[in-house]
Amino acid sequence: MRGAKVMCITLAISLIAVSTARSQALSEGTRTPNNTHHSRRISMEQLLKRADVPKEHQWKLEDMFADQKAWDASFAELKNLLKRTRRVSRQIKQRGIHQRMLRARRRNFLSCRASIRVCSHAS
Repeated sequence: MRGAKVMCITLAISLIAVSTARSQALSEGTRTPNNTHHSRRISMEQLLKRADVPKEHQWKLEDMFADQKAWDASFAELKNLLKRTRRVSRQIKQRGIHQRMLRARRRNFLSCRASIRVCSHAS
């Protein structure tokens, strides 16, 4: 019984910590998947052109890609990865996997909530 009580208390504390961290992040205006606050975005008109940026603040493009051929190869690889990502995304939607994952997450949440109720009542 003592082990179950300790486990319930640990679970409750971890859920409180997660909830507190999320509410704190939202109150600070940080961007999360459910919070589309864009206070740090700059409009395209305000962005500087590369020529207007001081040399000490510019990236050295040759450090990233040795030549145009290397850049082209990386770009082609990126396009291929994006195609594969879209294909996998379509497969997930077609198979209904995302719905099953959402249901599983909801069941997990409900079982955690129920265990907290049971544990808090037992103490």
